[in-house]
Amino acid sequence: DQHTFTTAATAPWAFGILHPQQGDSTELEELELSWNHAPGADSYLVHLEQNGQSLYEESLAHATDTSCTVPLSNAEYYTNMDIRVTAVNEYGETLSKTNFYKKFRTGIEEVERVQESIALKNFPNPFSRSTTFHFNIPESMDGASLKLTIYTLKGEKVTELLNETAKAGNRSIEWENSGLPQGIYAYRISLGPRKYAGIMEIAHELK
Repeated sequence: DQHTFTTAATAPWAFGILHPQQGDSTELEELELSWNHAPGADSYLVHLEQNGQSLYEESLAHATDTSCTVPLSNAEYYTNMDIRVTAVNEYGETLSKTNFYKKFRTGIEEVERVQESIALKNFPNPFSRSTTFHFNIPESMDGASLKLTIYTLKGEKVTELLNETAKAGNRSIEWENSGLPQGIYAYRISLGPRKYAGIMEIAHELK
């Protein structure tokens, strides 16, 4: 008997993004994106989005293309970005997606979003008029330079609240908003060579 084998006309098979993984972060201005080959794919479409706004889109015409470099210069800090890779052929499309965020780049020192070593936080958060920053200066950093700075999520400096010599112990610094619009902002403490950062939200004042 003779048997005839046929291949069903279908969209590309399921595949996965290798890098970045869900929830990853990067300090770099470019992302090296990679994914598994999707069987049946003729081409791929890469799309990067943040806050509902398209930041980057690229079409890769060859099925063997399973990586590309995505620019992040226009991305906001500490705000999730959604990245989608779509495998395409004449019968349809198959999607794989993940998300990640961009954090401050500070040279050798890495800014962590939460730093237990100085217990950095602000309260209330969100707030409308004022908030208080709380942190602890360890004995080992007594006498080090201390700065507390607020930034937009694009890394633009808004104001510097502290620029002094650190004294060991618990600190509380109250800050009153005098005109910044509602939104998400980052704050950063520089303590000697160490860097620490957090996120705060200015909200509408309740009436």
